[in-house]
Amino acid sequence: MFLSQIERMQYARDRITLGLAIAVAVVSAMADSWLVATPLLLLAIFLIVWGRSPAATEAVISSLPMGSKLLLLFAYLDRTISPREEPVGDNERRRHLKKYWSRMGDTEKRGLASTLAHGSPRGVSRGDWYKLTKTGLVEGHFEAGRIRVEYKDLLAERLKSEGYLS
Repeated sequence: MFLSQIERMQYARDRITLGLAIAVAVVSAMADSWLVATPLLLLAIFLIVWGRSPAATEAVISSLPMGSKLLLLFAYLDRTISPREEPVGDNERRRHLKKYWSRMGDTEKRGLASTLAHGSPRGVSRGDWYKLTKTGLVEGHFEAGRIRVEYKDLLAERLKSEGYLS
């Protein structure tokens, strides 16, 4: 993954906390309506499991039918639960890029180059696109994704210097 150990722990803690909050609310309301309580309790259990073991949970979800769409939905949910700070200045963007660049594999870097060259994630696997969305360098759904505008020039410069773009 592209997140540091501390960031992963923070996001996992946020998911677990939300899951526990939903579970407490559901258990207290179970006497009234089990039709509402049951899906909420299942969501709470899912959030707790996702917080405890995110990689395994995401692997199981990606193997399901329409798993890639579910992963995008969960990425959105994750950003809603645990919003990440957005870099603002050019120096902040450079630091942000440097932070994730060293953790990226060759396939992710080629995917960024392809997306930059073609304007869409052509030739990028769904799994790699999902990983790239977590970095904040790209945005959008797999079929219609793009490089975030504020990172285009920095990525082009970096990809050219390393031979991924000509």
